[in-house]
Amino acid sequence: DGVEGLAHVKQSIPAGIVLDLMMPRVDGFQVLEQIRSRPETAIIPVLILTAKEITASERAKLTNNNVQQLIQKGAADREQLIASVKRLVATPQNQLKKPAAKPARSGPGRILMVEDNADNRLTIAAIIEEEGCEILIAENGEQGVQMTGAKMPDLILMDNQLPMMSGIDAIKTLKKNPTTKPIPIIALTARAMKGDRENIMAAGADDYISKPINPDELQEKVRKWMG
Repeated sequence: DGVEGLAHVKQSIPAGIVLDLMMPRVDGFQVLEQIRSRPETAIIPVLILTAKEITASERAKLTNNNVQQLIQKGAADREQLIASVKRLVATPQNQLKKPAAKPARSGPGRILMVEDNADNRLTIAAIIEEEGCEILIAENGEQGVQMTGAKMPDLILMDNQLPMMSGIDAIKTLKKNPTTKPIPIIALTARAMKGDRENIMAAGADDYISKPINPDELQEKVRKWMG
C-alpha cells in the first residue's frame, strides 16, 4: 500500500517507480506528492499503472508531478509493459541525483500536440516538457488547424487517426496555407502498414514517428525541428 511504498523509498531510492493510484491508507496521488516533495526523490521516474478512470483535474495533477508514463490496466500486454519499464529506468542513476540543466533560450518555444487520446497526451507531454517549451493541446484535426492559425506554434505533433478531420487532411490543409506552411509537422501514427510513411510524408509532414513512441526518438526529433 502507499504507506509501505513511502517507507521503502525513504530507506532506498529506486531507479524508477511503478505506482497504482487506488490503494488503502494512502492513495497513489498522495504517494506521488510526497515523493516529489523531497529533493532526493523529486525526479525519480514514475510510471502510473491503474484501472482508475482518470479525470481531467487528476491528469493535470499527474502532469504537474512529472509522471513519465501512464498505462491503463488491461490496455498493454506483457511485452509493452516490459518495454515501458525498461524506458522508465533507462536513465543512469547518477543522473537522478539532480535535474539536468536546461539549455539557455531567448524565449520558450511553443509546441502544438494534436492528439485525441488523453493517456497519449499525458505521456507525450511528460516526454517533451523537459525541453522547456509551452505545450498547446488540440483534441481533433479541425481544432488543430484552427489553433495553429491562432497560436502559430514552432512545431506540431500530429496524430494520424483523429476525429472530425484526420491527421493527413489536417496536414494537407496546413501545408496549403502560406502562413502555416513553414511550421514543421511531426506525424504520429499507431499504424505500421506498408505505405503509411509514404502517404503521411506525401501529405506534407516533415517527419514521422510510429507508436508506441520511443521517448529518446521523440526528444531527438523535437530538438531537431525546434532548432
